[in-house]
Amino acid sequence: MQEVEAILSFGSNQGLKIDNLKTSITYLKDKCNILSISPVYETLSLLRDNQENYYNLIAVISTNLSISDLITFIHHIEQTMGRKRDKIWASRIIDIDIVDYNNQVYSSPLVTVPHYGITERSFVLYPLKDVKPDYIHPVSSKSVSDMIESLQDDLGIKQVDEFIDIKNI
Repeated sequence: MQEVEAILSFGSNQGLKIDNLKTSITYLKDKCNILSISPVYETLSLLRDNQENYYNLIAVISTNLSISDLITFIHHIEQTMGRKRDKIWASRIIDIDIVDYNNQVYSSPLVTVPHYGITERSFVLYPLKDVKPDYIHPVSSKSVSDMIESLQDDLGIKQVDEFIDIKNI
């Protein structure tokens, strides 16, 4: 299969969050090329409950994996790092979602692309704008800037001082 571009969202709210993000990207490099990484953002949990704050980023990759092979590989990375999938919306050491895959629309029992929550999630949209400012949602045809303007809740999003350098991973 020919290499395609995909956009992945990473989040962590357990342990050493920056290290968790770095480790997951290091694992990803086994089968994907990392093209760019956004700054890291901190937000409240999506539920605004008593969970630790999340650290989030976006990575743009190129890969020759199909969507189904990519999601299987991502789940393997999460499991290797100790992610438990026992409860939805629970704290997690790492969460990796496929936000976009070659601007395609795709759905299976394992994954929906583009990610169903992209338009409402500041922790996806702000870092996405940093790495893909010209991104257009393949279903709604909205730009990333338009989606940010439509956000109802920013979850207290703020860029953190720590940066993950693609050259050091």
